[in-house]
Amino acid sequence: MRSRSRGATLPRIVSQPASSRNGVLMQRWITVTLIGLVALCAFTLSFNALASLAAASHLGGWLSVIYPVNVDGCALLAGWVALTCRSEKERVTRRIAFVVMATLTSLSLAANVLHSALGPVDLPIGARIVIGAAPALSLLACAELATRLLTKPAPAAKAKKATVTAADHQPMAKRSASTPPRVAASGAKDAVIAWAQERFAETGAWPSGPELGERLGQSRKSGSRLRAALVAGEL
Repeated sequence: MRSRSRGATLPRIVSQPASSRNGVLMQRWITVTLIGLVALCAFTLSFNALASLAAASHLGGWLSVIYPVNVDGCALLAGWVALTCRSEKERVTRRIAFVVMATLTSLSLAANVLHSALGPVDLPIGARIVIGAAPALSLLACAELATRLLTKPAPAAKAKKATVTAADHQPMAKRSASTPPRVAASGAKDAVIAWAQERFAETGAWPSGPELGERLGQSRKSGSRLRAALVAGEL
């Protein structure tokens, strides 16, 4: 005899197939790869423009090579600091990082436009002054951000809540028989019920719900339900 009717159907357990998870991972890898490729091309073009302008501003040799890293690298660092400093206490640091990122990004943009318009020859005196002042500004910005990040206090670890009773503060020799040590989790309910009945026989009152919950190793609500069952005579 069939226990299920003809129209009854078993619930279907729907799980995400492995092919779907692999597709999501592949999509993420493709996205990250394309973003990295575009960023590398943009950095290369900006590197060439800044290096040419640095060479035209009497920064020859390897100095013209590290100049783009100084400008664009500091802008990327400031952007990273602005994204990571999200708390209210780090609001000033976040604002400084945004200002540094906007200033150096604007400088890099202006340098790329100037390089495309004029080329590395016949740079105006104002452009040479700005190009020469950029490393000092980058150094000042890095020092300020590093000081703020390294001197901020470390987040305090959350301490676990510990329930301390009056019996825990008493020496072991002074603990009365009515307050035995906490019982283990296995078979704890029977032992707690026996202890509660002994307490009732001695004092005429049932232990409180939080006290029963503590001895059970459970919440106060569980202790209150156990106390209600004891008062009602269900146990």
